[in-house]
Amino acid sequence: MVILVGANNILHLQFNIGLIYALVASLFYAVYIMITKGILQKITTVTFMFYNMLGASAFLLIICGYQHTELLHFPTATWLNLLGMGIVCQLAGWITINYAINHMEATRVSIALLSQTVIAGIWAAFFLHETLELKEIAGSIIVLAGIAVTFLKKKTQVIKV
Repeated sequence: MVILVGANNILHLQFNIGLIYALVASLFYAVYIMITKGILQKITTVTFMFYNMLGASAFLLIICGYQHTELLHFPTATWLNLLGMGIVCQLAGWITINYAINHMEATRVSIALLSQTVIAGIWAAFFLHETLELKEIAGSIIVLAGIAVTFLKKKTQVIKV
């Protein structure tokens, strides 16, 4: 946190709104993982995803109605992009995460999900031609090494008698 935000910003409590949103989102994400782990012990992943996305869609529809947001009149290309994002990013991504939560410890899933930032950085460099700075590359290596360390199993010693 100190490296991310900077020591002076922490000492003087100078946080920008983006950081505050990111921290709140992290809290919500942790709550989601914990609640999901409990629910997936009782129902299937697909059933959970159906009701999860149905609830989110209903809530977002209410927000869009309140804000008078346009929901229908988009160009075909926009609809195709939304469809692709809905299937790949939302449906496939979240089903994969929820299957992982159902089959692994929640702590390990949350640690493995730290690789999202590394993958996003690599893809941004490759697809969007963004430049990764040395500190971002070093940070990515540290994150991946940290993930690897948590997944290493301790060797059990066998004592021969």
